[in-house]
Amino acid sequence: MEASLHDNGIRYNPKFLARARERQKAEREKAARAEKVRRMEEERALKMRPKPAPSEADVIKLRTWEERRELAARQFDEANKVLLALRGRSSRITYNTIERRLCRALGVTREEIRSESRKKRIVICRHAISYWCRRRTDMTLPEIGHRMGGFDHSSIHFGVRVYPGKRARQGRFVRPLLAVDAR
Repeated sequence: MEASLHDNGIRYNPKFLARARERQKAEREKAARAEKVRRMEEERALKMRPKPAPSEADVIKLRTWEERRELAARQFDEANKVLLALRGRSSRITYNTIERRLCRALGVTREEIRSESRKKRIVICRHAISYWCRRRTDMTLPEIGHRMGGFDHSSIHFGVRVYPGKRARQGRFVRPLLAVDAR
């Protein structure tokens, strides 16, 4: 066995040096594994922590369209719950409910609403349905027009605009649409 010369001039047994190098290598690997486990535990802890609500600055930083859409949907749902609580309404009024009530009150059938007739009593009923659907539901003008038998959104907008005036001429008044209701 040949001895080797170490830096400080001391000769060590080569087998001893090999064992010492293996021990140092094993200690480095053990420290690397421990560091890797520590990083994984930190990442797991970060994933488990509840995410705070994003601020306006964070909203700007969102990178994908899906993230923006998801955030907007959550904010809309929260705002809608608040509005419903403020208005004191827990049940939603639907197009069918409005149409059924107004048709019964004004003596018009649902088929007449969907027809192309321009009779005054039918037109007034259409305008009333347009106005109240716009005010009390989340439907858009094209959706209301489609449900009424394929009317254009501009026809529905006209009905929404003129209905309060027609009611005023009859001696009955309705509140003007607020910015929240006008959409």
